[in-house]
Amino acid sequence: SPTELGDVMFEKWKETLLRPSMAAALTPSRKFILGIPGGRSIRPFLHVWRARAPEIALEDYQRLHIFATDERWLKPDHAEHNFNQFLNLTGRELAQKKFLTSGQLHQIGDTGLSIHDASFQYEREVIAATEARGRMSLIILGLGEDGHIASIFPGHTLGRTGLYAAISNAPKPPAQRITATPLLIESSLEI
Repeated sequence: SPTELGDVMFEKWKETLLRPSMAAALTPSRKFILGIPGGRSIRPFLHVWRARAPEIALEDYQRLHIFATDERWLKPDHAEHNFNQFLNLTGRELAQKKFLTSGQLHQIGDTGLSIHDASFQYEREVIAATEARGRMSLIILGLGEDGHIASIFPGHTLGRTGLYAAISNAPKPPAQRITATPLLIESSLEI
């Protein structure tokens, strides 16, 4: 069931977040960088996280930074915006309860920059949060019905090899997206 799946995902995330060896492997300031996808696959986890949020100590929340693994190129408040889904299902409530601050929630979207400039800016934000290590502590990925992971679609190539890439011809609407690249996914400490 979706709730059981959400419970399993939450337990894995909690175990990874709290593992002493993970904390030592992160950044000098012990930040935990979480990459979350959009779409339906993450929803069970988000529902369970909201319900079980008090199980995580406040000091562990304080070292958490959340990034999108991929994003539809839409205004940040658009209903189909992936990070907005996280905020609506979990993020805003965690912020209201003082588990997270806005500085820990790293959103990307159409805010006036070109999609290419925004992908470079988001990459710089990841690099800054990871203290130049450029890798996530844990990246959660879903698998689209057509086989896409993040916004990496079968048969499509990314025009860039950095941590994030802009896409202008995705086969699934909307055609414009920003995605984590294989480099970022493969360099993550946990997938």
